Amino acid sequence: NNIYTVVCTLNWDPYTHKHHSTALRILSYVIILFPSIDVCSAFPLVVHTTVNNIYTVVFGRDTSQDTGFKYCLIQRLMKFIAAILPIGIALFVSNLVIVLNYAGIIGFFIAFFFPVVLQLSSQWVCQKTFCYLLDDETNNSLHDSSQNSSPVIKEKTPLLKPNNKTTFKSICEFLFTTKKAVLYKTPYSMLFSYPVVVLVIGFFSTLTLVFTIASLAV
Repeated sequence: NNIYTVVCTLNWDPYTHKHHSTALRILSYVIILFPSIDVCSAFPLVVHTTVNNIYTVVFGRDTSQDTGFKYCLIQRLMKFIAAILPIGIALFVSNLVIVLNYAGIIGFFIAFFFPVVLQLSSQWVCQKTFCYLLDDETNNSLHDSSQNSSPVIKEKTPLLKPNNKTTFKSICEFLFTTKKAVLYKTPYSMLFSYPVVVLVIGFFSTLTLVFTIASLAV
């Protein structure tokens, strides 16, 4: 009975019996099978899009840019794994309620965890890339005193500061202070944009995710 409350189209199952009219039975089958047909039609598109995104992240190029045999083989293998994984899970998990529960958890993880990681990563890259702007000696060569206070980057000025190493101190300063916030602030930045706030949000999101998985497992 629980599956009928989750998939409302299965409520039309009683109308498929022989004592109902043919037109009503056909309509009932169309409504019942529609979710399956919809999933089957969207499944190849989702697999293709997922593999393209993962390939771009890993290799830094679009799949259309790599036409060699090696890369084509890698793409086919990734598509095969992406396609066979959900089918394999479906062979062993027939309860739709469990599938929807864990699918919701994955959606929660994607919506609340990855934005935090991307936010911190982009801010860290901005700080590492433009840290030379806070250096007094470099600032003297970057600013034109005859003009306004906006920085003017001269030709052949290195983008990265020499020997810009990542240390534990620099990471702590990035996460827990606003000393170099000017390097990654934008006109759209707000209080929730600071790394320490983003880190706290990510911590509580992860904690919520862990407790949710634990409650489902119990």
